[in-house]
Amino acid sequence: MTAAVSETLSAGAVLAAVLPLAVGAAMSPLVLVLQVRQLLAPALLPPCLVLASGRRGEPMLERVGGWLNSHQRQVSAVLCFLFAALLTINGLARL
Repeated sequence: MTAAVSETLSAGAVLAAVLPLAVGAAMSPLVLVLQVRQLLAPALLPPCLVLASGRRGEPMLERVGGWLNSHQRQVSAVLCFLFAALLTINGLARL
């Protein structure tokens, strides 16, 4: 699978997850746009940094990408624990 197809699928998956929530909750279009922007910000940040810094940003982006690839499991585990803690705290607060 090429990188472009992979990025398209991931963006499509995000939109597929967000749109039913927006329709079910009857959110305003502005709220929907803001939520989609928040969800896509991590994916848009690296290209924006490379555009802003020019050629100097490319090696930095490659180093960060290499580090993330080599530490993918650890990053995923930390994110899962953070979300679990957040959901637990929110759940207990609503009891």
